[in-house]
Amino acid sequence: MTEHDPTAVERKRPDTAERQRQLHEAAEHDAWFRGQVQKALDGVKDGSNRAIPEEEWTARSNAKRIELERRIMKHGR
Repeated sequence: MTEHDPTAVERKRPDTAERQRQLHEAAEHDAWFRGQVQKALDGVKDGSNRAIPEEEWTARSNAKRIELERRIMKHGR
């Protein structure tokens, strides 16, 4: 072990830096997402977020679907 020279071999792992960046981004997104969910839950609890009745939700979804289908037909896809 007395002859060991840690600088003798250059060990670079460029993929490690990218993997660390991706992990950092994932952790930031996870924290943001959990914060958004908590805000929504708090809003339901304190009444600042109202529940949408099923009939209203169905009407909104149908209107959005019709609009998307119209756009698809317009652009020929």
